[in-house]
Order: sequence, then structure tokens, then C-alpha cells
Amino acid sequence: PVPLDRHPSPPAVAVLAGLFLVASLRSGNLNVPLFPFEEPAREFLEKVFWARPRSKEFLIGHPLMLLGLYMFFNKRYEKYKASAILALSAGMFGQVSLVNTFCHAHIPFLMSLVRAVYGLALGALGGALLILCLKHLKKS
Repeated sequence: PVPLDRHPSPPAVAVLAGLFLVASLRSGNLNVPLFPFEEPAREFLEKVFWARPRSKEFLIGHPLMLLGLYMFFNKRYEKYKASAILALSAGMFGQVSLVNTFCHAHIPFLMSLVRAVYGLALGALGGALLILCLKHLKKS
């Protein structure tokens, strides 16, 4: 069985910190190069959706926000409040990105709205998957 201890492992924290650093740098006006898999993934999303959802919303922000809310308000995870707060804090990426979606005056409002709805829907699915994984880990 995989124990759910109170503190994540240092390598996991380092990987997560690296991902958040890249996501943060991309939020500004810095020219951070894409990973090799990102361009094909973006092209795929542009073909599938009318308006491509923002990656940091549906891959990072919204799923972690839902996971954090689930852990924070579920009595079974009472001793993991610090992890829940960490997930909620990281989940703010999605909320800030959602607000930023509507701050681009040159993009039509309907395009931003559709992009936001797609991001929320995909993020909700991602959050549900994270919660299911957490429940599975807690059982084992």
C-alpha cells in the first residue's frame, strides 16, 4: 500500500516547483520556449475546440482547486490540511488565468467565454480524476 504521509517527497516538490516556475514565467511577457510536445498538443486542441482552452487552467489550476477543496472540506483528510491548502494555492493559477482570459481587449468576448467554459469543463474532469486517484490511494 502507498502511504499518504503529511509531507510530499522532495523530488515531487522539485518537479511541481519546476512546472509552476515554467507556468509562471509564461504568464508574463518573457519568451520561454515551448517543450517539444506542446506545439502538437496545442494544434490538436485548436482542431478539436472552437476556442483552445488555456493549458494552465485545465491542466493545473482547476483540477488542483477542486482537489484542494475536496481535501479541505472532507473530514477523512483532516490531517492533510497543509496539503489541501497547498493544492488550493496552486489552484489559484486557474482562477488568475480565467480572469486574464477576459483581459485581452483585442479578443472577442464570445471567444473568451467559450475558451473559459472549455477550460472549466476540462478542469472539472481533471479534478474529478485527481479526487478518484486520491480516494484510490487512501484505500490502499
